[in-house]
Amino acid sequence: MRWFTNLKTRSKLMAGFGIVILLLLVIVVTARTSMLAVRDAEIGVADVMALRNNFNGQRSALLGAVLSPPGAEVESHLQEASVYSSDNDEVFKRIETQYGRDADLRSLIEQIMTIRGEYLRVRDTEVIPLISQQKKDEATALILGAQSERFEKFRTHARDLTQRLTERSEAHMAQAQLVFGVLGVFALLTAVGMIVGLGRLIANPLEKITVAADKIADGD
Repeated sequence: MRWFTNLKTRSKLMAGFGIVILLLLVIVVTARTSMLAVRDAEIGVADVMALRNNFNGQRSALLGAVLSPPGAEVESHLQEASVYSSDNDEVFKRIETQYGRDADLRSLIEQIMTIRGEYLRVRDTEVIPLISQQKKDEATALILGAQSERFEKFRTHARDLTQRLTERSEAHMAQAQLVFGVLGVFALLTAVGMIVGLGRLIANPLEKITVAADKIADGD
């Protein structure tokens, strides 16, 4: 620390305040980075929840089409299922953009997309044609049979993805709190050290000058 004590008072003040400003900048950058990470994870959780809700709505709409008498009501339910499916297309695009290159989540997202793709294939090539042909028993068997199994697999994987994103959000928050705590304590100690150190560096010369002035005044 001799290099510091050899500095001029102005340089010491600038160095001390520079350290404090640097710590504040680190805290601000850390806060922003952590908040963005938490926000992204929360958006991801909301998107996965939307996937599950839209999938539930789609399944309910198909069952409604099976239970409805022939006519406009059936078409209304099929249109509703199509809207839910289109909404999920948009949600999947966002998830793919956000986490498509994420090594920890990529495999799980691919499984969800594969299950959904198979579900949509069977829906479009088998279930809806059976409903249109009024073969409701066969359509119901598909919806409550193989399609139900795909539906449960989709829900299970979506639940796992939600849990992973939630854990990631909590981990970012815990990390941010730790960093804030460490940097806060360090900043406090630095400030106290500056106050004490600069107080001595400024007060000691003043005391020497005062003593010298007193001696001169006394004629020594």
